[in-house]
Amino acid sequence: MTVSYNYAIYLGAIVQWGFLFAFLHALANSINKPDKELVYISLVMCICYSGSLFTDYGQTTYLDFILLDACTLLALLFLKRFKFKSYPVAYYYVTAGLCINIIFSFLMHLDMTFSKYYEYWWFWSVFTVVVGSVNICMITVCFINRDFLGLVKFKSWFFNRTL
Repeated sequence: MTVSYNYAIYLGAIVQWGFLFAFLHALANSINKPDKELVYISLVMCICYSGSLFTDYGQTTYLDFILLDACTLLALLFLKRFKFKSYPVAYYYVTAGLCINIIFSFLMHLDMTFSKYYEYWWFWSVFTVVVGSVNICMITVCFINRDFLGLVKFKSWFFNRTL
C-alpha cells in the first residue's frame, strides 16, 4: 500500500462521510421536487463507498478497489437506464471520476503485481493525488451539481464538433 494504514482509514472515512452528507443534502433539497436524480446518484455513491469503513487496508488489493468502482459504475449505468429522465451534471462527473479511479487503480495493480518493486517512486504520489482529487471532485459535484471544471461543456463540444 502506498499510504500508511491509519492515513488510509481516515481518508476512506472522510470520503464516505462526504458522500453521506452529499446524499443527505440532496435528499433535503429534493423534497417537493419531481427530479430525484441527484439523490439517486448520491445514494449509490454513499452505499458503495461505505464499504471503505469496513475495509481492512492491510489485506485489500488494488483489484478490490477496481471491482468496487466497477460495481458502482454499473449501478449508475443501471439507474441511468431505468430511472433518470434527464442527466444531471453530477452523473457525468461521477462516471468520469469512477473511470479515472478504475484506470489509476489498474495501473497501480499492474505496478504492484508485475514489477514487485516496493520502493517508493513518483507514480505512487501521482496515484494518491489523482484519486484523492477525483474523490473530492465527485463529492463536491454531488453537493452543487454544477459544471465547475467544464467537463460537460467539453463533452458537448467534443461530440458535437464537425469533422
